[in-house]
Amino acid sequence: MRIIGGRFGGRRIKVIESQGLRPATGRVREALFSMLAARGALAPGARVLDLFAGAGSVGIEALSRGASQALFVEKHPAVARVLRENLRGLGLAPDEAKVVEADVARALPRLAGQTFDLVAIDPPYGLGLLPPTLAGLVANGLLAPGGVIVAEIEAGADLPDTAVPDTLECLTDRLYGQTRIILWTPILPASPSTPEPSTP
Repeated sequence: MRIIGGRFGGRRIKVIESQGLRPATGRVREALFSMLAARGALAPGARVLDLFAGAGSVGIEALSRGASQALFVEKHPAVARVLRENLRGLGLAPDEAKVVEADVARALPRLAGQTFDLVAIDPPYGLGLLPPTLAGLVANGLLAPGGVIVAEIEAGADLPDTAVPDTLECLTDRLYGQTRIILWTPILPASPSTPEPSTP
């Protein structure tokens, strides 16, 4: 797999065959990062959380394009090992890129106290893992104010409004072939209105 843009643009990363592993194609990643750039969602120095990381293509692409840190969560040992090799091969230091080898549902509570500007979720198809992952992100306060969550799911997946926390606002929902990309951001609390001065 080839990294598309930024300082690592043109470099290749290794991908291994594994059940449920579905690296984002170049076309989908290009579309995704165009969406993020249009919204200013990947500012220099951004902190990234890549869940169900697999090959780490989204987190690595974000680091290539100016993010300062990325945390990758991947539970399959063989996949996590190759991901670590890819990060070392790119010369990324541990304080820039770290792999947590754990199930996402168990990892999220352990990350409480940290916040991320971009959270990427690419769960295995057909297991209904997106709603509980969104709920875990919100419950543990992991999304920075003004941050963005991006999910890549199958085009035909059923995602009712009730499956998404009401503290998140959908920015866009698009189809790219068999992939559906959805972006959310936190709904900021309304600022208190200034009371009208009373007339004598």
